[in-house]
Amino acid sequence: MVTALNAPTVEKAYDKICSGNGVSDQGTSVIQYMVYIERRGKSEKDFWRKVSAVWEVERVVDGVPVARLLHRWNEDTDTFEVVNPAQLRDADAALIEARAGQIRSLVETGQTSAANIEALIAG
Repeated sequence: MVTALNAPTVEKAYDKICSGNGVSDQGTSVIQYMVYIERRGKSEKDFWRKVSAVWEVERVVDGVPVARLLHRWNEDTDTFEVVNPAQLRDADAALIEARAGQIRSLVETGQTSAANIEALIAG
């Protein structure tokens, strides 16, 4: 399941999904990863976006995610840091590295259409 919404924190995002849309804790718990994309720039003409954090959500209780921060962007060093290892995934490190290479290749060759990404996910 994928959703996009405007929220400043992972907690506010889940609150919007639960309270704002009437989705139960159980229903919302199927969203196990939250990617926070931050808008940067000063005007409509020069703005850009950057993934600034990735959260893994174990479950939702009373509309509040039980989550752990996996990765965050460090603005000072312009790097994406690993904060905690993922615990919910079924894939091992080799599979994740292979997928990352496939995604990198698609990006480098400009093949980022929905069909290309869907084909990669379908495996």
